[in-house]
Amino acid sequence: MGTSGRFVLDNENVYEIFRSLNSTGQPLSEADLVRNFVFMHISLDEQDRFDDESWVPIERHFEEAQGNLKGGALSGFFRDFLMRTGRYVKPAATFQKFAPRYSGAGFDSWSLAIELGRYADHHDVVRGVKRHSSDSVEKAWSNCVGSERPRLIHCS
Repeated sequence: MGTSGRFVLDNENVYEIFRSLNSTGQPLSEADLVRNFVFMHISLDEQDRFDDESWVPIERHFEEAQGNLKGGALSGFFRDFLMRTGRYVKPAATFQKFAPRYSGAGFDSWSLAIELGRYADHHDVVRGVKRHSSDSVEKAWSNCVGSERPRLIHCS
């Protein structure tokens, strides 16, 4: 039988504790770290609503046919999202680059989720999961190499 408990944290870095208490024993993906970061900026009483209304719709873009989340694809999306301005981000540094960019007093998880959802729609087109409404744009996508993906997401 497992144990659960509630921790009271005084002057502790909740993110660092989350990383160290991963209950699965598996390394956390970059997507796991980003998700945790975003949810840490939502009040506890709003987290279920945020998950249902804002976060789950983003993750649905990266599910297999059986409904299982492809964490690697979601991590890749966050990386592409960060690189849309043309700056390279190492795959293992996605969260390391994400957190400082979205830290600060003006950060709003709800607004970020809207932006991520919009880019996830574009990402579906660029990776060929969904067709673009324009045949000429669709043809242009098919002629591009993978390294152009982040900038294409920005343009679409």
